[in-house]
Amino acid sequence: MALAGWMLLMSSHSHAQQLSNIYLTEKGKASYLISVNTLAVVISDSGKLSEIRTAASGTIIYNTTLQVEQIGDVKIGFNYQGQINRIGNTPILYDFGGRVDRIGNLGFRYNYNNLLVSVGDQGIRYNPDHTIDQFDQYRIVYNYNKQVQKIDDSKGLIILQLNFHK
Repeated sequence: MALAGWMLLMSSHSHAQQLSNIYLTEKGKASYLISVNTLAVVISDSGKLSEIRTAASGTIIYNTTLQVEQIGDVKIGFNYQGQINRIGNTPILYDFGGRVDRIGNLGFRYNYNNLLVSVGDQGIRYNPDHTIDQFDQYRIVYNYNKQVQKIDDSKGLIILQLNFHK
């Protein structure tokens, strides 16, 4: 019985949703990479699902409105508003404002400025410019040009994303 309980715990944990990385621009705007099954989704700091990333393998199937509905053996479902509401067996829920509220067992909370204030149990603090001041225990420092000058060592969780297109 103990072995069966351990196997159930391991199998349910292997598909757990988790924050993989935070991509921080030089101006302090963030997007969040969340692992879901064999895919990853990117959530903007305002809670919009902006990308799905995968190491593409297998057939890609489109629905009648030309949206990807399956990648390999992972199916993607949509709600009546055209938002992705399921990746494989993982549900994606939205609040009334259309922001991602939950991905599987990972919840998201927002402040009065419609910015993320937590991903799961990890809090996010903003400075008066609405740029990230701190994620969990990791601080971000800005220079006088309001550009990221220093990021606490987050062991790869926070990644500086430099954008060169105009």
